[in-house]
Amino acid sequence: MKKLILQFILLFLFTIISNAQNQLDSLWKEIAFAKKSSCLLGTQYSFERKGERFKQTIFNKAPWQLFIDNHTAITTPFLLEKLADTTKTSVHICPFMVASNGELAVYALQQTHKINWYDFEIFSNYANRDITSGTDNHQVWLQKILSDDSERKKLESLFRKLLD
Repeated sequence: MKKLILQFILLFLFTIISNAQNQLDSLWKEIAFAKKSSCLLGTQYSFERKGERFKQTIFNKAPWQLFIDNHTAITTPFLLEKLADTTKTSVHICPFMVASNGELAVYALQQTHKINWYDFEIFSNYANRDITSGTDNHQVWLQKILSDDSERKKLESLFRKLLD
């Protein structure tokens, strides 16, 4: 009888986790691949949640709000799985180019954990680095980090440690 109860509990927990993953996946597709493109308007590095500029970003839209209402223990592993994904999203990173799926996942991690990728000590040399052009900026630097397996794994590890 105990074994049957344990199996039922495990099945119940698996169903809850599976449903949460499906909900996250659906919300993420709505955020990242919306038919109507959106822009972060430079707010990807800010945690201030007020003002006209914020109101116009995806961070103020219903799918995003529903996404971050989930516990970071659920959203963080979901987002970390996306870091290597170079698929282009419909989200523009002002004033440069559209974000890759992995890059958008980093911006989402930043917003949920309230820390920018370049605020981790290992990447701190990027924090005050001068932006010199459309191909030498935070977005491009992040894309290079995400395209390098070793660097991406370091970034993934740092965000994962925030769950401890």
